[in-house]
Amino acid sequence: MNNVRGLGDALRLDHTLNLPSARCLLVLDPQRPNELFDPLVDAAQQAEDLFLVYYAGHGLLEGDDGELHLALGMSRQGRPWTSAPFHSIAREFLKSRARTKVLLLDCCYSGRAMRHQMSNSASPPMEQIEVAGTYTMTSVSENKRSLAPEGETYTAFTGELIDILINGIPGEGRDLTFIPIYEELRKRLRRRAFPEPQQLNKNGALNLSI
Repeated sequence: MNNVRGLGDALRLDHTLNLPSARCLLVLDPQRPNELFDPLVDAAQQAEDLFLVYYAGHGLLEGDDGELHLALGMSRQGRPWTSAPFHSIAREFLKSRARTKVLLLDCCYSGRAMRHQMSNSASPPMEQIEVAGTYTMTSVSENKRSLAPEGETYTAFTGELIDILINGIPGEGRDLTFIPIYEELRKRLRRRAFPEPQQLNKNGALNLSI
């Protein structure tokens, strides 16, 4: 929950996205899939300009093909109906009519999320995607585990991201886009011998000022 609260606070700062509190919904410690899907679907339908989704938690691999599921409070490995299958998350995310969509995933195996944004199986009709920019950043590649350093408030990925948003990047202005954010984040995590993040950009969302 520290991750969710910390990033939410950072995104509401004047020099970042300055998100209004009324438009920043924090879903803390959902126990069952509907507790995650219901607010996600509502937000996806309401968003017009920016739709930003962030998840921090455990990533589970289910089924013979190792499908990514997002763990919830009541989730159990080997019982996929107790967790949130990412392909369903991707479908609702991509269906949003928001002009820019951003997905940030901090969990083990989160790089597998890229599969669903490049696969027709999770995609709505193309005319819905072509009008919007879509950007995804994950904490690790599809076969790596995310790390939560002992004694630190945040996980490795989210902690560095929050610090970049709050304190900026030396030599960069205050209006950061995902281009320098991703490069700085990757550099910092590599320096600490942590897994490197991954990114996927479609239709110019990479240039969103954050």
